Amino acid sequence: LLCEINFEYLLNNYQGYKNFKNISKYQISDRDISIVLDKDINSQDIIETVHAAATELLVEAYIYDVYYGSQVNSNQKSVSIKLRFQSYTHTLNDIEINGEIERIYNLLKENFKAYLR
Repeated sequence: LLCEINFEYLLNNYQGYKNFKNISKYQISDRDISIVLDKDINSQDIIETVHAAATELLVEAYIYDVYYGSQVNSNQKSVSIKLRFQSYTHTLNDIEINGEIERIYNLLKENFKAYLR
C-alpha cells in the first residue's frame, strides 16, 4: 500500500493536545434561582458574575427563562438561572450548596441590585 501524508497541512492545522477532565463519580445537584433586575442587564454579564462568585463546585450555569410582564416593573425582568454543582471528592450536602448559592446571590445583588423573585 502506498499513501501520501501532507505534513504541511497537518502542521498548519495542529491545535495542540486536548485537555480532558475526569468524570466525577458523585452526582450533580441542580438548583434554580430566580432574580429580578434591570431589564437592560446583559445575560452574559449575569452568567459571568455567577461564575465569578462560585467556587469549583459550580460545574454549569445557564439562563433558562426570562420574564417581562405584569408581575415585575416595566423597567425590570425576571431571570431564572439553572445552577449545577458537583464535587470530585464527595457528595455535596445542602450546607455546601446553599453556601454557594448565597455567595452567587450576594454578588448578583451587589453588582446588579438584583433581588430574589
